[in-house]
Amino acid sequence: MKSFQIAILLLVLSALCWAAWAQSTHEVSNSQVIPRFDQAAEGFYRGGQPQQQGYEHLKQLGVKTIINLRVENQEAEEVKTLGFQYVQ
Repeated sequence: MKSFQIAILLLVLSALCWAAWAQSTHEVSNSQVIPRFDQAAEGFYRGGQPQQQGYEHLKQLGVKTIINLRVENQEAEEVKTLGFQYVQ
């Protein structure tokens, strides 16, 4: 009986470790295409300047508007071409 309990405990711990690893891997992949990317609130995200894959990721999330708080305006036409609304 005791060995069965230990086996269950190890199984649960393994599942928890795998879930933590999967979450950290997902966050790393987001930060590679959008630096400092995070969800600020339901439907609101924030992050640094996206790479091309970052814009694709934002589309998958359902983002419709890109707000640029920087002085530079280099991506405006590209962002509009991709179907986003653009605000600077």
